[in-house]
Amino acid sequence: MINITRVIVSLGIMLFFSGALQADDDHESGLAFKFDLDHDGVITRAEFDKAFEEKMNNKLIWLDTNKDGVISPKEFRYRHLAEYNHRWSMWDVDGDGVVSVESVLKQKQDARTDMK
Repeated sequence: MINITRVIVSLGIMLFFSGALQADDDHESGLAFKFDLDHDGVITRAEFDKAFEEKMNNKLIWLDTNKDGVISPKEFRYRHLAEYNHRWSMWDVDGDGVVSVESVLKQKQDARTDMK
């Protein structure tokens, strides 16, 4: 019987070392635009801090599914599980329960090409 935990850990390690989960230039430039709050082409520390604070507040609101002001471990897992399930469904296009690192990287490259 296949140990699903081992499969997931192995896939994660392969993706990390392949570069698929590392920050890339497109992601960093997108963040730079988001942090330049006054759109003057430079990011001050004050802009960076303000944008970071807003990003974290939005994340906390997103995690607090029952809006009680407290993020329980169950809420945290629920939100992230939904995110990871969505990612898996995008990767496993044919629904056979198996994806190759090559196909994930190709999807990422195709998405970049579509954005240009």
